Amino acid sequence: MNKHMKSTIKFIDRERRRIELASEKIIASYPLNSIPDTLYKELLNLTEPSDDENTADYSYIYKSMAHKPTLCTYSQTSPFVINCAAKRVRLTLTDSELEKRIDKIEGDVLSVVSRPFEESMEERIDLYRNLFLEEEKIDRLRLGVVEMYGGRTYQNILRDRRVTLSFHWFRKEQPRNVGFQLNCIAEVIFPGEPFYRFMRAMLYLFGRRYLNLGFKDYPCVYRLWVSEVTEKSLDHRTGFVSDNSSS
Repeated sequence: MNKHMKSTIKFIDRERRRIELASEKIIASYPLNSIPDTLYKELLNLTEPSDDENTADYSYIYKSMAHKPTLCTYSQTSPFVINCAAKRVRLTLTDSELEKRIDKIEGDVLSVVSRPFEESMEERIDLYRNLFLEEEKIDRLRLGVVEMYGGRTYQNILRDRRVTLSFHWFRKEQPRNVGFQLNCIAEVIFPGEPFYRFMRAMLYLFGRRYLNLGFKDYPCVYRLWVSEVTEKSLDHRTGFVSDNSSS
């Protein structure tokens, strides 16, 4: 694939678990895989505090690093070819569910975020939980990310849809540092599409800004189709301790 040519997604075959990228006359095929179970459960239970966490200020939602990976893209115009940007990712519903429910979802989020932030936090949490109650309606092959600025990450993805998400967070239950590298194919979704509207609503659900549908839209959102998964957890090894239990 010519690195200076823009690539586009040509075909997504969910049954055969394949995705194809096209650039001029070259077509490259990649596998589709599921979000790993450990990461999936962490994102699903984002609003569930651990037993030892103080739930009074809801800070546990913002302290979690599982939904704040680094997104790495290929920079074709820079001598240092890797560009990294911190992003917030979200689980997504299937396209069929979004088609049916997006108006209600957007209305529910608007009704919650129009109220004072601290006073409406319980309702925000309930809304998040209710969205993902039925796991068969969650798309396990992809994640969603909002592009807020349209800068270097955006330009890189327009040229090359191959991206990497690097996740790392600490699990108190085990305890250990959990890590995953997800190599993904980025599909660019522009304003007006149900998927775009869903991701925009999710961005505002736990934010302090009011969701004004008349406000200038973000440039796009990304559907990140999971292709390759590599675990990058820091397990205990001789001479190395990955937690603070001994301190």
